[in-house]
Amino acid sequence: MAKPSDHFNYSIKFIIIGDFGVGKTSFLHKFLQNSPNSKNPTEDIDFELKILEIEGKTIKFIIWDTLGQERFRNMNQIYFNKAMGIIAIYDCTDENSFNNIRHWIQQVKNFAHSNSCIALVENKCDLLEIKVTNEEGEALAKELGIMFFKTSTVWNININEVFINVAKVIIDRIVEEKMLVRENIQVNRVEEQKNQGRC
Repeated sequence: MAKPSDHFNYSIKFIIIGDFGVGKTSFLHKFLQNSPNSKNPTEDIDFELKILEIEGKTIKFIIWDTLGQERFRNMNQIYFNKAMGIIAIYDCTDENSFNNIRHWIQQVKNFAHSNSCIALVENKCDLLEIKVTNEEGEALAKELGIMFFKTSTVWNININEVFINVAKVIIDRIVEEKMLVRENIQVNRVEEQKNQGRC
């Protein structure tokens, strides 16, 4: 008998990037919280799974854990390979983590899927010692052409929304690509028929 996690319409690989200490692990665990289809987080695994229903479609989220590799700044290419959902997190109380976002986005451009969807996430908005304003985060996201979210794992603000909105964009892109492929196949068939008729 097939497992429940075997039944899904789309499977999307996500990776959460950003400096060490910005709250990536808490962000991931909050998303997995109370999920019957998620695995218990341990240090011995490379990724987590979660199944969600989004607009009538079953989505399998495959979320890779960096396992502390971000401390070395240059993460293994395997983490980025085939990743379509990229969540870049900075700590709004740590200006250096915000300044380093450009480095992480460059890593994405170097290694991730060419049609990946990136979300810039301002984390720890529940704290008072703000060093990076919302306006600065929004301006950077606009400059990079990516989505922006303000989050808190303590207050559970916008955690699910980040994953769901990124997934929606990816699904739309997948559907568009499939439509283009079908159109190209139809065009090629018409051209073949025309060429055969000329013989």
